[in-house]
Amino acid sequence: MTMAKMKRPVRVMLIAKVYLNPYAHQLAGGINQVSAPLRAEVRDGFSFSWMIRQTGRFSVLHFHWVEMLYAAPARWQRHLHLLSLIAGLFWAKWTGVKIVYTVH
Repeated sequence: MTMAKMKRPVRVMLIAKVYLNPYAHQLAGGINQVSAPLRAEVRDGFSFSWMIRQTGRFSVLHFHWVEMLYAAPARWQRHLHLLSLIAGLFWAKWTGVKIVYTVH
């Protein structure tokens, strides 16, 4: 399907919790310059509750350095963040959001 035939704009949410590397912001800027039906924004966090609130808002979820999303000083915090991440990914998949993970 070409972008001209798309009915709804493709909205990409880039999730990147790395602040020193400008890649996610550069990618979003490049996506936003390409064409009106393609829009992107960057966010530095992800959770199950946030994903539920965002239902229907975007069609692609693009992760960068996903391990940073569940990093925490205490083991119980890491487990809690990881469970929230996994639940959010299941919700995204269940609602039809495409999931992309960049590995560098």
